[in-house]
Amino acid sequence: MCGSFCEANHTFYAGGESGWVLNPSEPYSHWAERNRFQVNDTIVFKFELGSNSALFVYKEDYYNCNKEDPIVILDHGDSRFTFNGPGTFSFISGHEDNCEKGQKLMIVVLSPNHTKAQEAQTSLSPTPAESIGPVLLPAPTPAKSGAPAGRVFENREENSKLEMLEGAKSMDAGAATIASSYHFASDLPIEVATQEKEKK
Repeated sequence: MCGSFCEANHTFYAGGESGWVLNPSEPYSHWAERNRFQVNDTIVFKFELGSNSALFVYKEDYYNCNKEDPIVILDHGDSRFTFNGPGTFSFISGHEDNCEKGQKLMIVVLSPNHTKAQEAQTSLSPTPAESIGPVLLPAPTPAKSGAPAGRVFENREENSKLEMLEGAKSMDAGAATIASSYHFASDLPIEVATQEKEKK
């Protein structure tokens, strides 16, 4: 029997049909709010190669549009990032001042237990009085520590994997379930794939 691990995963394209651009047809915040992201889903950042990039950053850097301390750099133009844990994931554009102009995206990934609880509640069709209860939210994000950043770049080999280039440091609630305390590419559970071949 399959169990919960056989549930289908989904692939989302950041910004929808517009792709990862400065002025999408739908604001990134609206796009993120109307979609439901779960563990093991994948987000794709599509843009013209060399014209942009997507940076997975700490929440503090998301709000400040700080491009100097990214956790992961996605720059292949068809870059894929898999959510291997629940929490908040923050992305900004690494191109010039695009982030300051609004090209940034924050995604909340639900835990499997949260998703199942929602489905069970929906199937029971509760009345408004019955549905009142606590809402599960990602854990609060700790402030960035002064330790060196754990910085990961997208590999340019056909079977791309992540390589940790610097020491690890305490990360946001979403990132902590994925990359904290990992020092080697073979240890990282993040899967960043690309359809681009090695740059010539």
